[in-house]
Amino acid sequence: MGGALIPSALALLPTNRRGNAVLFGLNSSRALVGWRQTDLAQAAGLSEMSVKNIERGVTDSRMSTMQVIRSALEAAGVILIDENGEGPGVRLRKKG
Repeated sequence: MGGALIPSALALLPTNRRGNAVLFGLNSSRALVGWRQTDLAQAAGLSEMSVKNIERGVTDSRMSTMQVIRSALEAAGVILIDENGEGPGVRLRKKG
């Protein structure tokens, strides 16, 4: 799995008029490091319900919430790949 590009990316994208953001590809990002929603919530300092609601898209999350999720995933080894003409993506950092 290490280094494999997953096309459904973790991307911070504004979704409404207020500029609130939603995470796309969060499930894929969690899968790369073998995390459940509970694990991500704990690593990011959020409630499990917050993570569930973000993944289901039923909440407008603040940019600060998106950033703590992103930081937790990056600390666990997830590399977020920006839009490069083929769409954003995620991959797992090589060990070593």
